[in-house]
Amino acid sequence: MLIFNAWNVRTKSWRKCKTFYTFAPSLTPMSNPTFSECFCARYNIPPEQFAREVFRMCIYRRTRLFKWLLPLINQNHFAADFDLIYGVERLTRMRDFVTEAERFNEHPANRGFLRRKLCLRVSTTRLKALIKETLPRKAAGASADLSVEKGSSTPFEVASATLVTGHQASTQYSS
Repeated sequence: MLIFNAWNVRTKSWRKCKTFYTFAPSLTPMSNPTFSECFCARYNIPPEQFAREVFRMCIYRRTRLFKWLLPLINQNHFAADFDLIYGVERLTRMRDFVTEAERFNEHPANRGFLRRKLCLRVSTTRLKALIKETLPRKAAGASADLSVEKGSSTPFEVASATLVTGHQASTQYSS
């Protein structure tokens, strides 16, 4: 049984962890955890099983029926899928996913009727959703207080407050 302290991003404190297969002992409060570290911690799997579990969670449902048969037809059928998974393994921010998805779309092994038309491959939409729910959210701008004062006459202040906070502040315009 492995017991150590891990940094909890949400509460910004250290907590005790048991049977936790991650790279968490090397994480410090200032470091950004990678997607593979966060995924292994969330689903409690060893890092060696990372690629296989992500593949299993992100393939289309019809692919699950044929995933044992496809390597018999074409030995490198899932090469582009695993290249994508190994590419997103070290992501620390969501915006880098676009580069990996473009690389996946241009991959030479990502061609053909089985992959393009029948979608017997990994779903980039599912992978993006998995990365989004697994990576910790950065709250860099969330703590800034950008509330609009009552009686503000500048429409720009109202618009910027709406964009940042997600709701429109109540303002009264004097005419």
